[in-house]
Amino acid sequence: MEEEELARILKHSYSLVLKTKLKYSKYKNEFNIDSRTKIKNLGMALRQFDNPKASFLHFIKYATYSLPRSRLHIGDTDFLTQLLKAIQDIENNAQPNSDYKHEIEQLHYLTGYASWTMDSLVIIFSSISETEINDAVKRMLETEFAIINEPFPTDINDKIIKWYNKAKSGTRKDYQRRR
Repeated sequence: MEEEELARILKHSYSLVLKTKLKYSKYKNEFNIDSRTKIKNLGMALRQFDNPKASFLHFIKYATYSLPRSRLHIGDTDFLTQLLKAIQDIENNAQPNSDYKHEIEQLHYLTGYASWTMDSLVIIFSSISETEINDAVKRMLETEFAIINEPFPTDINDKIIKWYNKAKSGTRKDYQRRR
C-alpha cells in the first residue's frame, strides 16, 4: 500500500476515534469507549464473501445496520457518517474497474487502526498521570506519521487532548455504574 493511502487511512481512523464518546469514571478512575467491540467487529463483515465487491457492499450494509443500534450514543450518527465518508474516500481513490480487493484491504486497515487507536488511548488515559498524557499522545502520533513521511498532525493531537479534557471534566455520574 502506498504511503499516501496509508496517510489517508490513518487520518480517517483518528477521525473515527474522535467521533466516539469517551467516558471517564471518577469512581474507577478510568476511561472507556462504549461499543469498541462493535467497531472491532466491522472488519469481520469483510470476510463474508469470496467476491470482493460483494464484501465491500456487505461491509457498508453491516455498518449502517449495526452501528446505529450500538451503545455509541453520540447523539446522532456522527461515527457512522464519518465512516461512510472514509468509505467514499476509499472508493473515490480506487482504480478504474477495480476488483475491490485493494479497497477491502484499506477497509481492514481503517477498522484495525481505529480499534487499536481506541484501545491505546483508553489505556494511555487510564494508566498514566495527566502530565504525561500530552507527551504519550504526541510520541504516538509522531511515530506513526513519521513512518509514512507525514508531518506531525498538530490538529489531530489538539483534538485528542480536547476529547480527553472534555471527558475528564464532564464526568457523568461514573459512566453507567453497574450494580
